[in-house]
Amino acid sequence: MKNVQDIYPLSPMQELMLVHSLGAAQSSVLFNQLVYIARGALDVDAFERAWRELVARHAILRTAFVWEKLKEPVQVVRESATLEFEKHDWRATPASDHEKCLNEFLERDRARGFKLTHAPLMRVALIQIADDVHYLVWSSHHLILDRWCIPLVLNELAALYRAQMHGEAIPPDTRRPFRDYIAWLQKQDRAAAESFWRAELREVKPTSILPPAAGASEYRHAERALAESTTKALRRLSAQNQLTLNTLLLGMWTLVLSRWSASNDLVLGVTVSGRPPELPGVETMLGSFINNLPLRARWRDDDAVWTWLMQLQRKQLAQRQFEYVSPVALQEWAELDARAPLFENLFLFQAAIKSAQANALDLRPFKGGLTTNFPLTLAAMDEGERVLLWLGYDAARFDENTATEILTRLQSLLEHLANDAAQTVGALARRIPADKPWRAHTTPSRATQVPAKIETVSNSIEARLLALWSQVLGKSAISANANFFELGGASLQALQLIAKIEKEFERKLPVYVLFQAPTIRALAQAISDGVAPSPWQYLVPIQPAGTRPPFFLVHHGAGGTYGFANIPRYLDPAQPLYGIQESGGRPGEASPASIEAMAREYVREVRAVQPRGPYTLGGFCFGGIVAFEMAQQLQRAGEQVKLLVLVDATSPDFSPNAPRAERAQKHAARMATMNGRQKIGYVLRRIARRVYWETRNRVYAARDAVWMTIYHINTRLGLPVSGKIRGLYHLQWNAQLLTRYAAQPYRGNAILIRSEQPDLALDYGWNAWIQNQVTLCPMQTQDHLGMLMEPQVKALGEYLQKHLNNGRE
Repeated sequence: MKNVQDIYPLSPMQELMLVHSLGAAQSSVLFNQLVYIARGALDVDAFERAWRELVARHAILRTAFVWEKLKEPVQVVRESATLEFEKHDWRATPASDHEKCLNEFLERDRARGFKLTHAPLMRVALIQIADDVHYLVWSSHHLILDRWCIPLVLNELAALYRAQMHGEAIPPDTRRPFRDYIAWLQKQDRAAAESFWRAELREVKPTSILPPAAGASEYRHAERALAESTTKALRRLSAQNQLTLNTLLLGMWTLVLSRWSASNDLVLGVTVSGRPPELPGVETMLGSFINNLPLRARWRDDDAVWTWLMQLQRKQLAQRQFEYVSPVALQEWAELDARAPLFENLFLFQAAIKSAQANALDLRPFKGGLTTNFPLTLAAMDEGERVLLWLGYDAARFDENTATEILTRLQSLLEHLANDAAQTVGALARRIPADKPWRAHTTPSRATQVPAKIETVSNSIEARLLALWSQVLGKSAISANANFFELGGASLQALQLIAKIEKEFERKLPVYVLFQAPTIRALAQAISDGVAPSPWQYLVPIQPAGTRPPFFLVHHGAGGTYGFANIPRYLDPAQPLYGIQESGGRPGEASPASIEAMAREYVREVRAVQPRGPYTLGGFCFGGIVAFEMAQQLQRAGEQVKLLVLVDATSPDFSPNAPRAERAQKHAARMATMNGRQKIGYVLRRIARRVYWETRNRVYAARDAVWMTIYHINTRLGLPVSGKIRGLYHLQWNAQLLTRYAAQPYRGNAILIRSEQPDLALDYGWNAWIQNQVTLCPMQTQDHLGMLMEPQVKALGEYLQKHLNNGRE
């Protein structure tokens, strides 16, 4: 934990990339390697200082990733990180050998990869090949930067280089950090995203339109540039029909693919920037935002081309508000397993990477293309005067002639549209040959392999795992000692398998477990070793990351932290929040004997996270009284409690019912203004109300007695108990503890955030127990539990953040 500036979770796409990196350590798919050629006089020292300043300015460039011994991986921002900046001099090497030497250098660089736990996940090499010519090799990991960041980095680098060259003041850093995007992600409505994508992908039946692999994968690419006249015509047609050039190119690519599937309902993969427009400053942020999403394209043959393209564009715009979801979730919502992927092809549109110029520095792209893990990728690069079509393909599925033929068909279709815009979709599609261009691709013969001996499962855990592996991998005969990844499991399948295992065995598993135990036998042993309950942890890390002192919030009367997870949406992303849950209820596990004992346990856990004060504590309902006792114990230990927040919590001796004599006086005063008939009606209504509540309470008491009997029998026999019954047990037990609590006045202030219940005293009786000031924060709701739910939780979170800020002043 030394040299740590910040810690926060991964985005869904980052988590998938991390799993892919762990499962395919030799893959270069996530390795960004760009080569530029720099011409002109170069101040090498100033150039190196500019790169180092760049790393010092941006947290994402000082970020590493940690996952071992954690239930969820996190990204750790180092306070400082040393950039690896190599310098080589090849001027003595013959010019004819420079490119060969460069290719060898690039291959070695890719083979090195990155150690993900060490920052920065980026390095630079400067290779001088002439007095005024250098190669610049810039390598980074996709976990920290996507291709949209490249021009942002290079433009800032140019400004920093200019400042270093002339001794000018370094321009201020105005970019928002990547952690603000992570905080934005955590506030998004997953239920709304699920509803949208389930509707979009309902009854989707993706079929493979690509040939099967014939041998080991090897990524290659082919290129084709559209003529300037064609590009100009397509740009004009797009503008006339209120379309983007992106949509036009995507639509034509869709029609090329559709001819191989003979279907008018096609799911394509589309790379999106992933930068939410509602997050201010997102367009200049550095980080890994991109996502690969399914786009379902449907049409009728008699649809007008421009009408259909407009529908396609509207669909893309509708998806933008939910483009942050993970591929794993999409696969689940489409009700498909991992062996039937939503899409096998990918389309992306982007401006080509531009040169960076600063005084005598002139950086121009020299090498470095896209790499993806999809068998077929079309990148349409808008270079202004023309559009470059870049087709990446898996050489195990396509040969060079096939790739060339695919580009020829797409180019021909675009040229035809540019010359004759009045088309129906069907007529335009029929311009494309219907045959599959890879028929000529010969499949190399493979040696017959002797099947390995299948080790059968030997216990129930292995049998349950075998069923899950079969679902994910689509294989029935799986050896207990077969490696998941050698059986064809990839990153998406790994995440799906972990999710299924967690559901089957009702326990959380860290993402790296499958890499440490990649066989059914090893994984079963790992699960078996963890069957015994681990020591109880009271603290629930709801939002553990952040640079501010943590806020500890004690559970409600039922012992859980239900609803607390909604609060961080309205807290500062740098504000850590821990819930405190109640133990008890397991075989051999005793419930706390008193509120004082409960508070001592919680204080011990709190101090393990934050050894010294000042502390910020809070509690909801019954938890407010426990937090009140914790604050006093910390004070007696010589620690400072900066803030005590009581969330709809009544004081230790508070009674919601007025004394009987006082209630009788109120009834008499009301009846004094009534006539005889009104008095009789009033009395009858009060009697009926009393009968109703007495009957209701007796029914509930009988139900509770049955549940408590089930609870005690099951806990004695070591059988599981439902969360609802355990919550009822905690409610009854904590009510008993409250009757025995010997409360003492508290030397300090408190914040009372209370619901709108006009019949109760405004301070809930706390002024008798808080020696200094009780600050009231009323909420406009009479729903006690509803304070933790939308939309009321927004006001709760804003109250908390306001006073957490004041507590630090």
